[in-house]
Amino acid sequence: MRTLLLLTVGLTQVGLLPLLAQSTETDLPSHSNNKTLLWEISGGGLAQPSYFLGTMHLLCPEDAFISPTLKAVLDRVKSVYLEVDMDDMMQMMGAMNSLMMLGDTTLSQLLNEEEMAQVKAFFAEKIPMPFMMLQRYKPMLLQAMVAQQMMPCNAGSGTESLLMAEAKNRKISIEGLETLSYQAGLFDSIPYSEQAKALVSSLNEKDDQGEMAAEMIQSFNEQDLDKMAALTMKEEGGIVDHLDLLLFNRNRNWIKEFKTIAPKGTYLFAVGAGHLPGEMGVLELLKKAGFKVRPLANNKPVVTI
Repeated sequence: MRTLLLLTVGLTQVGLLPLLAQSTETDLPSHSNNKTLLWEISGGGLAQPSYFLGTMHLLCPEDAFISPTLKAVLDRVKSVYLEVDMDDMMQMMGAMNSLMMLGDTTLSQLLNEEEMAQVKAFFAEKIPMPFMMLQRYKPMLLQAMVAQQMMPCNAGSGTESLLMAEAKNRKISIEGLETLSYQAGLFDSIPYSEQAKALVSSLNEKDDQGEMAAEMIQSFNEQDLDKMAALTMKEEGGIVDHLDLLLFNRNRNWIKEFKTIAPKGTYLFAVGAGHLPGEMGVLELLKKAGFKVRPLANNKPVVTI
């Protein structure tokens, strides 16, 4: 799923106000103009700060990096929370059935012959998997595969794979805010016929999709969350028609998880960058819940030869 992609919780009890006044900021360097993917979360009764990082699940290899500040964060945290615990292979394998449409539905039942021929031709050329298997996948997952092919490079793993490697080196556990089965199950609330039509539309608009992918990568590299949010809202069909389901409701859930986890220590929460900005974004929801958010420097390491 493309994450181009939160809730208000006010502190009303007067007895908590002294806790809100406590400063738990660290000496990590701030960023001057908010154009960053890395944020420190303090206050709100936390004895120690935690952190949020905006990620991109698929990136051109040269665009994936771990900044010096992020490495310093990783040296301090107890665990890294991703959207899904990608280190749990049993969970990942067990969720395979949830990628399929319910009731033995197939793509051929949702599209006409011409549309099916178009989809088959694309996947025969681009995806080395038997189409008999692919046509049972939920169409929005197939659309994500199309989006990957539209990227202006041979896209590889994104930020998460680098984080997992860094965490492994530090013997830090990887946890998940939700499960892969839950993520895939969200698509069952969107009519499969609607998903199938959106899939065909993405094939008919490959040039536009490619341009948008390039813009999104550029915005990610610039760490411009506002621009990423604008691009997400600009997209016609697909995710923008189901923002409550795919974006906002999940953000609300993550704030609840944060409020349970963060008081126990220092943690890094790494989620798709599209979840961070906006009135219903994670950062705004954290502020409304009584926490202080501080932008941190997240500069790409300079490679010297």
